[in-house]
Amino acid sequence: MSNVGTYLKEARNRCHLSLKDVQERCGVTDSKLSRLERGEGRDLTPYDLKKLAQLYGIGVIPLYVMAGYLDESDLSDYQLVFENAGLLNEEERQSIQTQINLLTKGRQVSDHDL
Repeated sequence: MSNVGTYLKEARNRCHLSLKDVQERCGVTDSKLSRLERGEGRDLTPYDLKKLAQLYGIGVIPLYVMAGYLDESDLSDYQLVFENAGLLNEEERQSIQTQINLLTKGRQVSDHDL
């Protein structure tokens, strides 16, 4: 989890936040966070990491992967399957989702598909 500590420290510094600022804003104690940032602690929960991700404006899923709470195989069913889908704006995504819904209307989703 030392890699995640370095990543979080860089994110905190980009936000110009002190350890005390973080504690006041999201409740993760400065001592826990300091130990993690130095590569000494491993006691941040997924909930703590989620609060930090929200505060720092970073993605929680990559953070969970770095921390070892998820691995790439956990994500395979949830990753975008279309090339360049991340370049679409919200209106374009909604339009495509409407088309997918029309094409799949009446089909059943199995437990395997979830």
